[in-house]
Amino acid sequence: MFKPCPYCGILFSGRHGSEKRREIRIRNEIPFVFSYNGRLFEASTINISQSGLSIKIFGRSPCPVGDIADLNVNGSMMRVQVTWMSNGPETFAAVVGLKILDGGMNLI
Repeated sequence: MFKPCPYCGILFSGRHGSEKRREIRIRNEIPFVFSYNGRLFEASTINISQSGLSIKIFGRSPCPVGDIADLNVNGSMMRVQVTWMSNGPETFAAVVGLKILDGGMNLI
């Protein structure tokens, strides 16, 4: 879990740099279908907070950083913006960080 710096209080993971979300992340794996530009991708949430979520997309990520998409995860509709993306070079999956712009409150 993320630990605060004893000097400045910034949350730091040690692996991914400083924590960008101010809320606690809840680990919750919810499988769903990610629809983007008319294509469907199997996906799963990794963690969720009030302001964002991380998802795993099985296959290469179809959306570039900055794009806005609509998600339906477990019946919860939300509009999100891609803030970061990592395509695993040796795996057939991408991990994507999403900022919640609207909706999504039923996930937490």
